[in-house]
Amino acid sequence: MAILENSKTVSSDGILSVENIRASYYKKEILHGVSISVSDREIVSLIGPNGAGKSTLLKVIIGTLASQEGNVHFLDEDVTNLA
Repeated sequence: MAILENSKTVSSDGILSVENIRASYYKKEILHGVSISVSDREIVSLIGPNGAGKSTLLKVIIGTLASQEGNVHFLDEDVTNLA
């Protein structure tokens, strides 16, 4: 697993690739250029204190919250903001 902040590139070797995600609630930016890559058969844990953006990142990944910037790819298909 690779977690990178403020990065423009993430290896496309994984089944899930999140690149340079920026997301906000009511003009308050919560995610500031977050990137993560998850490979096949890899188990990933997302941890952090309250208010760190864990749920916000998951909402962007599953498409229930639109991102202002960045891309989400699942199995090499762009699924950014599909929901």
